[in-house]
Amino acid sequence: MGLVDGFGVAPSLVVSAPRVVAELARRIEQITSTIDSRQVPAVFSVDHLTAEAGRAVLVENHAA
Repeated sequence: MGLVDGFGVAPSLVVSAPRVVAELARRIEQITSTIDSRQVPAVFSVDHLTAEAGRAVLVENHAA
């Protein structure tokens, strides 16, 4: 199994990552909390990063 971007991520994981991220974002958007006997969203919005911004975050976190 080869390396992708030097982080040791398998190619199959990289291909499925957008679908996984989309599903995770969908699930996060469905999380609610009860406030004053009302169900309200736990988050206001979920922002999606571009591939370039995502790679920058990975590089920054890998360096830390």
